[in-house]
Amino acid sequence: MIDSIDHPDLAGALGATPTRIPVNTNQHDQESESPVSLVDPISAADALSHTRHGDAVVVDARPQIVRHQGSLPGAVVVDPTDVGERLAPTASGAFPVIGNPDTEINVVSVSSQAPRIAEQIAGLGYTNVRYVDGGFRALRGGSTS
Repeated sequence: MIDSIDHPDLAGALGATPTRIPVNTNQHDQESESPVSLVDPISAADALSHTRHGDAVVVDARPQIVRHQGSLPGAVVVDPTDVGERLAPTASGAFPVIGNPDTEINVVSVSSQAPRIAEQIAGLGYTNVRYVDGGFRALRGGSTS
């Protein structure tokens, strides 16, 4: 497999030494790489602290069928299938549910869906979205209320 090639024409045009251009000749490797995530996890302890201090909002995007586990007081509750519709900005550009697009949003859902839902919310224009590592159980375990 070739890692890079020298490109003398480009270097000559710039009056420099030959340029090394990375090349990936293994197409299978490119296809099997995970997509780059737009969001990062946040610990339950940090999410709770930020929320208690008024610095963040929790979005509870667990499906209705698993919300019997309990609620998260103060959380914005939205079914995972309705995230795009409920949190999207209006035609005028306003963000109706969470008014400021720079608000820290910490997403709770079933663990396999949380990163995807957080990325969906970020894709709507919110700039500070994370998913809670450990989800609902971790948040409820760290709650003292």
